[in-house]
Amino acid sequence: MIADFTINDIQERCPGISRPTIQRILNELGQDNLIECISRGRNARWKKR
Repeated sequence: MIADFTINDIQERCPGISRPTIQRILNELGQDNLIECISRGRNARWKKR
């Protein structure tokens, strides 16, 4: 099973991608119901559906 993750986790694995780009992609994936945000705010966490 895939654990939940944060934007910082993605930035560590993909340092060449900007934070706004990561946020935009996560929002698009959320709208497509592929991931869900399980906590919001500064330390928001996401998980695969």
